Amino acid sequence: MFRRAVFIAIALILTESSLALAQNNLPPGGAATPTREGNIWDHKDHQPTEAEVRAAEKAAGITPIPVGTKQQVEEEVKQFLQQLDRQDMQFEKVDKDYHSISSTALSDR
Repeated sequence: MFRRAVFIAIALILTESSLALAQNNLPPGGAATPTREGNIWDHKDHQPTEAEVRAAEKAAGITPIPVGTKQQVEEEVKQFLQQLDRQDMQFEKVDKDYHSISSTALSDR
């Protein structure tokens, strides 16, 4: 009985001390691991700014994409959506034709 109580006491002491050491254990070199918040890692911003991207593209010989006015962009989007609407209507017509042919073929059997 006495041995069992001593064993339990030692186990509790070791468990508590190992947990405390694990929480305070720093990596080699003694520096704490930096936290990551958003695009900041290791205290450095890893999201390039627009100016950095333009400079890198210029250095690589990439010609910049011309930026249109807001009105031009809206007009392009409007034309694109109209094109999608036309395609949707065409596919609906093809789909209806297919189903009408399929149902006619099945009724002929």
